[in-house]
Amino acid sequence: SELIIDTTCVTLADVFHEAGYHTGAVGKWHLGLGPVGGTNFNGLIKPNTQSIGFDYEFIIPATVDRVPCVFVENGRGKSALWNDEEIADVITEKAKNFICSSTDKPFFLYMGTQDVHVPRIPHPRFAGKSGLGTRGDVILQLDWTIGEIMNTLDSLGIADNTLFIFTSDNGPVIDDGYQDQAR
Repeated sequence: SELIIDTTCVTLADVFHEAGYHTGAVGKWHLGLGPVGGTNFNGLIKPNTQSIGFDYEFIIPATVDRVPCVFVENGRGKSALWNDEEIADVITEKAKNFICSSTDKPFFLYMGTQDVHVPRIPHPRFAGKSGLGTRGDVILQLDWTIGEIMNTLDSLGIADNTLFIFTSDNGPVIDDGYQDQAR
């Protein structure tokens, strides 16, 4: 659907941007993109997250169980379909790169992970490792993602001067209609 945030509203990203922060949105973005009436993912997508205060975007424009199956970077859809098993690696790397490119000034990063959302498809290095089904495996993958971000902050010497907020919108439901041995 179209971008559901009114571009005339002041967002948290706008506030940080106006205060001189480098702002970024990386990962799952299920708040729409483009104009009312439909989005052309083959051209420049406007409005996008840059229309509401973000300097940089690398987003999944819905959830990965819905189309379009593209990454959008700075208003441009990437035409190749993603590999489900690599989504966590891709968005984690993009988030780390954003953080590393922001060392000369403060930054605000929104990062929406695919984990623990359906469909749950862990990278092979996590598949079968938890002993708690696919849901447990993607929780391990999510732990890895958070560790990668924290390690990046530590390696840059900015962890003690960074506010890190972690929350989830897909944690408590076990039986969500997917047969993935969640327990």
